[in-house]
Amino acid sequence: MTSTTTLLKRFPRDLVLTIVANCPKGKVPGRTILQKLGYFCTAILGLEIRYRPHFFGPYSDAVADATATLQALGFLEESFQNVGGSTRHDYRVTVGGESVLASPYKNQPEMAKVSALVSRITKTPGWDDVQIISAAAKVDLILSRSGKAMTDHAIVREAGNLGWDLTKDAVDDVLDFLEALERVKVTR
Repeated sequence: MTSTTTLLKRFPRDLVLTIVANCPKGKVPGRTILQKLGYFCTAILGLEIRYRPHFFGPYSDAVADATATLQALGFLEESFQNVGGSTRHDYRVTVGGESVLASPYKNQPEMAKVSALVSRITKTPGWDDVQIISAAAKVDLILSRSGKAMTDHAIVREAGNLGWDLTKDAVDDVLDFLEALERVKVTR
């Protein structure tokens, strides 16, 4: 029998492997997008992984640590892409990682929900655009913390309080993304 502590340590690893495996072409285009996919899975499904405000939006140390551990164990492969003068870290599940995903484990019911949600998110236009998914995650975190409807101006003001440079146009640009994920209801 697996201890609760082992399950809690393994859960972020299961989440990261499941996210990567369910992205188009089995690849996550960048660390930031991996973090934001993890954030949306956690927020939408009510998973027990903590996120905090960070430069590019909600960030989880547990997801970052799980990603590094999975690489060290040989379950995730990292490749580097030069994008606009900076280096993007892409991730794929290795054969070893696929065998982990194929084996029965305690987190399977949650990971089946994650699989379905990642498939849904990656069908939403903008999921693989770091600017859009980062802004969407910022707006979602602000709205979630608020617990009430907010105007775009109030969202921009709160973003500033969190150290984020988010414009009214950026907020407007991500509303369709968030509406597609049923995170907001936009009145037009």
